[in-house]
Amino acid sequence: MKRDPKHDILFEPIKIGPKTMKNRFYQVPHCIGSGSEKPGAQAGHRGVKAEGGWGGICTEYCSIATEADDCHRVSARIWDDGDVHNLRHMTDTVHKYGALAAVELYYGGNNSANLESRAIPMSSMGMPGEFEYLVYAHQMDHDDIKLLIQKYVTAAKRSIQAGFDIIYLYGGHNFLGMQFLNPALNLRTDEYGGAVENRARFWLETLAALKKAVGHEAAIATRFSIDSLLGPGGIEREESFRTLEMISNEGLFDVA
Repeated sequence: MKRDPKHDILFEPIKIGPKTMKNRFYQVPHCIGSGSEKPGAQAGHRGVKAEGGWGGICTEYCSIATEADDCHRVSARIWDDGDVHNLRHMTDTVHKYGALAAVELYYGGNNSANLESRAIPMSSMGMPGEFEYLVYAHQMDHDDIKLLIQKYVTAAKRSIQAGFDIIYLYGGHNFLGMQFLNPALNLRTDEYGGAVENRARFWLETLAALKKAVGHEAAIATRFSIDSLLGPGGIEREESFRTLEMISNEGLFDVA
């Protein structure tokens, strides 16, 4: 049966920043229970999709630091050179079939379980976890913010070493990005709280640092929730679109 011509565009290449994806079929970030602990399974699962013709394949959420440990759930992580080695199995397999490999950098803030590391997470505010047992996040001061941005940069550089073509800054599902953007979770009175321009500041600064760090070696993507579904007390579409406009005007991402 002949393909309907209206679908032809799905099979055309598309440029994403410095990278070109061979078609428009992209496997979005999702968990498969392998993470960095089972690199063979991770590579095999993602590789089958690349072999089947997908143009881009992404990891699940990928922890950038010990205080973003989401154990007991199995996720990817990129804390050190050992994790780089493990994730390289996936990117090599995906690249073998001509697909791009993407990684989703994660920091959970007050929603990190930290059952393995027992580290104290940082967030926009000092607050308990919403769905984690006995987790209480430390409110970041300005030095903490600089430190965490550097941790994102280090993770991005490791991602390049691991062979990734697209690097996500992940802030959806009430993880760290939303903990700054959502006024229900950000009651700060400094330049990182208040108006949406201030609440978006951390995200813009982090994206700028990532963009500078990776240069033309990878595309930069970002992900956050458009509507917290809390009504006027949370973040709604108007402010989210304003945030995307600010990010776009600064040229800080290639796809969202």
